[in-house]
Amino acid sequence: MSAITLAALNIYPIKGCAGTALAESAALEAGLAHDRSYMVVDAASGRFITQRTLPAMALIRPAITEQGLRLSRAEQADLDVDASQATLNTTSARRVTVWRDTLEALDCGDEAANWLTAALGRAAQPLRLVKFAPQARRLRAIAGRESVAYQFADGYPMLVVGQASLDDLNQRMAARGLPPVPMNRFRPNVVISGLEAWEEDHVDTLQFGGVALKLVAPCSRCEVPNVEQTTGEPMIEPMRTLATFRALASQHGEVCVGMNAIVSSGEGGAEGGGLLRVGQTGEAAFAFD
Repeated sequence: MSAITLAALNIYPIKGCAGTALAESAALEAGLAHDRSYMVVDAASGRFITQRTLPAMALIRPAITEQGLRLSRAEQADLDVDASQATLNTTSARRVTVWRDTLEALDCGDEAANWLTAALGRAAQPLRLVKFAPQARRLRAIAGRESVAYQFADGYPMLVVGQASLDDLNQRMAARGLPPVPMNRFRPNVVISGLEAWEEDHVDTLQFGGVALKLVAPCSRCEVPNVEQTTGEPMIEPMRTLATFRALASQHGEVCVGMNAIVSSGEGGAEGGGLLRVGQTGEAAFAFD
């Protein structure tokens, strides 16, 4: 066991857009509350869009409101989206695709679609904003469990990254004469301190009070960590540096940073959820203990 501290919590209300730092959050089976509960899709195909194809999505700053969502981008008027259940139930459902999964989502209306299409310069290929439908189920089989539910995240409900791992990466980049990168390049939900660099690779469970997070698989990285999150500009770092030491043989040579996680069952777990708080202390149990 190792003592750890929960250093940061982040949600990404719209898949692929900017994150929101939180002081506390409910941890549910599908992940942190409101995380990736919305998604941008191509209007014609219904297929998901992220920073992989539109890096400028980093500049869209969504915020959860009582009625739904506020969309913000510099030099563009904010838009409040009424995404309350009563409102969305009056609109037609839309079939959407995220990776290999096709499911029903709730379309957030023309005003939101037009705002995003203009903000992201997609007049020739319009966009729609959708919300995860309450009746929809997206499941992933997890070893030792029948399945776990999640919303529009890539493959797992949560992503955990150790602060020491980012510090190590930045030390390696400094040795190459390169500037440091911030944690937001890796878009974690949970940042922990107290472990050695890359030690999260070997963690089995993180316990914070009644909430237990089980780390189930390394997170292989696409090119999104190369997108500067304040400008939306694609770069060549840090993936070039990471490729020199984080191409894991156990993951078929994929460059990995962070661990995908689920909320374990039991008190504060998958059934009822519990609160995670920044500054909370806990313990890490290792898979080889």
